[in-house]
Amino acid sequence: MIRDKEQIMGFWLNEPAILDNDKIRHGIINLAESGYGIIRLMLRNSNFTHRSPEVVNAVAVAVETGHKHNVKIVYDSEPHQMVGRDMGCSYPDATGSRLVCTEVQLLDGHFKLHVQAPACVAKHPIYDKVEAAFIEHNGTVIKLDKFKYDFIWEKNMYEDGNTAYKHDFRAHANVKYRRHVQLSGKLEDHQEGKLIVYSNFKDIELTDFASSGSKAYYRDLVDCFKHIALDGFCWDEPAYAGDWTNYRYGAGFAEYFEKLNGYALKDKLYLLDNKELSHEAIKVRMDYYHTLNEAMFESQKDFIEYAEKSIREKTDQWNSSHLAGRGRS
Repeated sequence: MIRDKEQIMGFWLNEPAILDNDKIRHGIINLAESGYGIIRLMLRNSNFTHRSPEVVNAVAVAVETGHKHNVKIVYDSEPHQMVGRDMGCSYPDATGSRLVCTEVQLLDGHFKLHVQAPACVAKHPIYDKVEAAFIEHNGTVIKLDKFKYDFIWEKNMYEDGNTAYKHDFRAHANVKYRRHVQLSGKLEDHQEGKLIVYSNFKDIELTDFASSGSKAYYRDLVDCFKHIALDGFCWDEPAYAGDWTNYRYGAGFAEYFEKLNGYALKDKLYLLDNKELSHEAIKVRMDYYHTLNEAMFESQKDFIEYAEKSIREKTDQWNSSHLAGRGRS
């Protein structure tokens, strides 16, 4: 089949292929004969990481085979999942987190919050801390300087929203096993009002693009492939696993947000969910998503420039379009 030689097709590097290089050769030749001009190598479903010697060797085999058949080979190093795990081991500050908002009415100062763990890239998010807590009363919202609470991991959660500390049988109730925590206690200085809490969960497969570790990891990754004549790198789905039930966050992101916007996000978190669309609330929401985009852009820009420099050192024929994400869109 005749295809446009600039048309791209993905090729999964999974465990069988990584451990049997003949599978790689067969797959690359098959794609080349099908008319594809660029093949994107994608590490998937593997216990190996992007920097594992086995993976580096597999990429070298793919590049050698592809070039023999006039096909360009680019490496997909998507920021989350396997990169997130590997990155977090070497650079803990690069591990991202998610904020979950939970609200409850105070009863004579007492509260009991059931916080459902967020949907994450990682299967098991890890509760870290309360990022910020607020009291809303009579139309006014104040941030609590101190927030003490008792913490309990709850065993399970039922589809109807109720929780249980034990594996008790309940007729006609489907159990969903997932992380679910309870925060309870008593506020001494506030007896009434609505308590608004933002809980911070670590997502060990999510990258904090604003962290210095994120940039350092990708430079390390490029160095792992310096001896291979790769035609480029790319990212797949950098915004993977985003939804509207939680907020992407991280220590690096929080610091970058304050530097970019001139105020600390944690002091204004409640405005991300406030139903009153005031000018300030709109500004905070715009600032939040703008900062997310800028952090990812700067991280990708640093990666692209470093990879571009590395590839230029290996070949006189360089096409910067082979690095996906160059420039804002």
